[in-house]
Amino acid sequence: MFQHLSLLYFLTLLILCCTAYKIRLPTQYIQEHPCISSCVANFSSYEYPTNILEGDDYATYLVNLRDICPVLNDAHDCVSECDDSSFNPFSKRLYLAMCKQERLEALEPYLPCMKMQTETIKEECVEVCGSMDEIVTQISNLTYQNELKHDAHLEHKISLFEHYQCGRVQCFVQCNKSLFSKLCPLVNGETVGSFLKHFILDTLQASVDDMRASHTKDSGPLLPNCTFIYKPDTLFNDAPRTFSCLYIFVFGLVAVMLNL
Repeated sequence: MFQHLSLLYFLTLLILCCTAYKIRLPTQYIQEHPCISSCVANFSSYEYPTNILEGDDYATYLVNLRDICPVLNDAHDCVSECDDSSFNPFSKRLYLAMCKQERLEALEPYLPCMKMQTETIKEECVEVCGSMDEIVTQISNLTYQNELKHDAHLEHKISLFEHYQCGRVQCFVQCNKSLFSKLCPLVNGETVGSFLKHFILDTLQASVDDMRASHTKDSGPLLPNCTFIYKPDTLFNDAPRTFSCLYIFVFGLVAVMLNL
């Protein structure tokens, strides 16, 4: 059934809701849901990303996880108190997947190495994969433009960026897993890469469970690069993808052709 789940809904969960500090809420949504919009605005003031997959810096995200968790929980509770039947963008499932006490405790021994290696890992993965921050911003801006003026050309641009975004997620996950394991020591026989894998799989599964609960479907299949949305394990099936040089050239060429 998940082949037909809406890609837009999933990306909304990850981008609009889980990284709301980067994204403009649609004007119509703000007007129709003032209470929820107020909760989102309050969360945005902390400038914490709440989903590890939507940024360039996995290490800093994990280092700040103990600070992110209570802010995310407060945002969820804030929306829950709104007299509104709309879905809660601050998923309780996501919070429970990321912030359970045993996970936070298991993370602690890895933090010194993460703090020391964060710039090295971030720079190398951005060089190999391209910037996630850049592509998320592009999708945000295009979605906002399309809200103001619905246009088939804009929708095509958004679809193109979503395709590349999913590819970059795959690349970043595998790049970070590999470098963390290489640069940081074992803790109780487990690599940081192994911890990261389980963390990401649980986070994605929480999003899948949210989609299942929403019964959201779409008439078309997911983009090929995005199959991990309903099959999280596929993120770790292949060798890391290199998106530097040729990838960046081709993407830039397509962007120019589409007047991006």
